Amino acid sequence: GPYGSIGIDYEFEKLLCKIFGQDFIDQFKIKRPAAWVDLMIAFDNPLNINLPFSFIDYYKKFRGHSVEHALRKS
Repeated sequence: GPYGSIGIDYEFEKLLCKIFGQDFIDQFKIKRPAAWVDLMIAFDNPLNINLPFSFIDYYKKFRGHSVEHALRKS
């Protein structure tokens, strides 16, 4: 069922899309695939998730505002 790690990863991706936008996540996965893998690995580890610098940097270039702004809006 959807309760294993794949289902959890899918729900995490849905949460990221809700916060940062589906269009941004789709482009980030295409433009920064290694950073996407880093982000998913970081999610699998501790309770606190560290966003890779490349995610933060690409988001600012893509949206024109900070990750913090997106988190406050969500």
